[in-house]
Amino acid sequence: GILCLVSFLLISILSLLIVKVSTKPLKVVEDSLIKLQNLELTKPEEMKKYIGRKNETGQIATATDLLYSTLQEIVGTLHECTDSLNSSTGKTNEATKTLIDYVGDNCATTEQLAAGISTTNDAIEGVVKEISTISDLVLAVEDKVKDGNEKSQELIETARTMKDMAGSTL
Repeated sequence: GILCLVSFLLISILSLLIVKVSTKPLKVVEDSLIKLQNLELTKPEEMKKYIGRKNETGQIATATDLLYSTLQEIVGTLHECTDSLNSSTGKTNEATKTLIDYVGDNCATTEQLAAGISTTNDAIEGVVKEISTISDLVLAVEDKVKDGNEKSQELIETARTMKDMAGSTL
């Protein structure tokens, strides 16, 4: 009975050791998958010795290693894209600042142009008033010239009449 009990304990201990030794690679792969789940993309060193084996643990370790590699490539590509976007954003910001400066300059130029046009309009209104005044003066001079012409004609007529009278008196 004691011998059976000792044999049972020995078999149980050996079985426990064999199960522990045979499941150790699975524990390493499980730990790697948990790290991967937490987005820790550094490949565990202890998993490397199981990669490429033909057993189930080796196949799982190889697949996990490929998954690490793929995710590292994806993260690298995303990092490059982020850098490119940051660079593009910087260039876009610079272009936007330049555009804002140009818009401000154009606004100032437009305001100066509007002020110049307003001044020109005022000057044109002044010229129109002066031309109107000159036109009125020309009309007045024309009337006086007509008047003077009529009076000159009358004077010439009077002078002829006087000449004729003086000639007939003589």
